[in-house]
Amino acid sequence: MKKMIVALLALMSLMSVSLCGAQTADFDLEKGTVLLNSGYEMPVLGIGCFALSDQQAENSVYWALRDGYRLIDTARIYGNESGVGRAIRRAIEEGFVTREEIFVTTKMWTSDFGNGTGSSCRKAAFDRAFQLL
Repeated sequence: MKKMIVALLALMSLMSVSLCGAQTADFDLEKGTVLLNSGYEMPVLGIGCFALSDQQAENSVYWALRDGYRLIDTARIYGNESGVGRAIRRAIEEGFVTREEIFVTTKMWTSDFGNGTGSSCRKAAFDRAFQLL
């Protein structure tokens, strides 16, 4: 895969879990997962999409999903969330993965919050990210 970035996201997962109020992260190193406070087991190894063009992200994510990866890390600021979304749709349409199996992590840039504060601004920023995916 051209320019595919495979990243170990255990630290990021640990930070997400601790920020959500969990006391400790429950890592299963044999399975390569972390137990989230929602009860879901998320893989700690996935594909990162930083510095990939939209087309490169589409191809890389598609082939990563084909190869068994189920964690995708992206961000609006990368400018490739549409490609990530196309890859996910294609993989689901071809039937080798379901949406329920895939974890997509994204990041919000400071400008995504607008001038306001509170949950309505955060929700709007998340909605924009999901529309791209």
